[in-house]
Amino acid sequence: MKYLMLIVVGLAQIGLLQAQDIQICKDVYVKIYSEAPLENIEAVSEKGVSAINPAENSLYFEVPMRSLDFEKDLMEEHFNENYMESEKYPTAKYNGTFSSNVDWATPGEYEVTVEGTFEVHGVEQQRTDAGKVVIAEDGTITATAAFNVACADHKIKIPKLVVKNIAEEIEVSLKGKYAPISK
Repeated sequence: MKYLMLIVVGLAQIGLLQAQDIQICKDVYVKIYSEAPLENIEAVSEKGVSAINPAENSLYFEVPMRSLDFEKDLMEEHFNENYMESEKYPTAKYNGTFSSNVDWATPGEYEVTVEGTFEVHGVEQQRTDAGKVVIAEDGTITATAAFNVACADHKIKIPKLVVKNIAEEIEVSLKGKYAPISK
């Protein structure tokens, strides 16, 4: 029984050590931007959460749709109720892997490619997007990315009446500063 307890404690410590390698960000900056003939629309959030697992070269990201803050309250209302149906689809999620080599132990700037599944408005789409990872001397990781999302790819319908107000593709920008999960 004593040896069994030692094995369990040892396995738990190994699991803890692996968990410490995971890097998290609890305040990912997200910006969406729509450039259209009649007006530009922009919204930001700092309530996204993300994790990078260097051992698996993987990335996870999630943002609550209602956390996006618009300049005009009416824009925000239309975004959540008419287009994104945020009650039914409350989050946007990304789960993927870095297909570019990153030496997670070596400080530097790395141009990366991430392949994975992006889900928004209840529709999953396989994507390959570019980004940048910066590893500071203290081991802190900062990741950034910018990409376009076609509304039609996620069954987001734009009524013809407002087609000149909203772009068919939305620019998305992300930035997160990560720290080990144990901090």
